[in-house]
Amino acid sequence: MELDNVIVVSHCAASTMGAVDAMSNMAVDNIINIFKEKGLI
Repeated sequence: MELDNVIVVSHCAASTMGAVDAMSNMAVDNIINIFKEKGLI
């Protein structure tokens, strides 16, 4: 990855704990998939 500074935060539009949990899991899954595609993990 080429970026020096990256801040990853959750989106604030979720209104239930279930939605927050689901979006958090999807965000982490996406980050892991990007790292796997780039051979970083």
